[in-house]
Amino acid sequence: MAKKKSTPELTLSTILRRNMRVLVKTLKENYHDDSVEVINNLIERGYSVVLITFDLATRDLVEDLKYKKKADISKLYIIDAISLISGTGSPPVTQLINVYQPDNFTDIEVYSALYLSKLGTKKTCIVFNSLNKLEDFQNTDEIGVFLETFTKFVKKMEVPVILLAHIYTSYILLQIMERNVHEVSTFYRLTKDWKKK
Repeated sequence: MAKKKSTPELTLSTILRRNMRVLVKTLKENYHDDSVEVINNLIERGYSVVLITFDLATRDLVEDLKYKKKADISKLYIIDAISLISGTGSPPVTQLINVYQPDNFTDIEVYSALYLSKLGTKKTCIVFNSLNKLEDFQNTDEIGVFLETFTKFVKKMEVPVILLAHIYTSYILLQIMERNVHEVSTFYRLTKDWKKK
């Protein structure tokens, strides 16, 4: 596989301005906090966030956004593909769609389109969280087909997409993700233009 060209100044501003699809890698021990930071920063920039999540800690993520970051969670639209099957409880937000099975890719695509038709694409970003959990429910070939189909869909819609992954995600899944993005970045590189609080 050819190495992707690196955009020297790849920051969140660049991703949003160019409607890019980017894989952002972070350390496993920082994954939750970094996910909260990415979503919070998008909301602070006035973006609506369509969060497609396979994370068992989605409820915690939302509560950290709401209570620790004081984020406007009315700008957070969640497609929760794990809480029903895991029994962990849905996050406390009104803009929530639960998917019955994590590998029900058709529903995820339909609900994404539904949110995008409601929100428009100008100030909206899609964020995938914990795609690695999908490997517990589906083989990597099917995940690859899903991501490829989803990539074609968002390319037409011209909406930025951020895939969040920790560095211990399986090599095969990381390769699949890399095939479906413009760039691969690190959390540190992404945050260069953020205001530090």
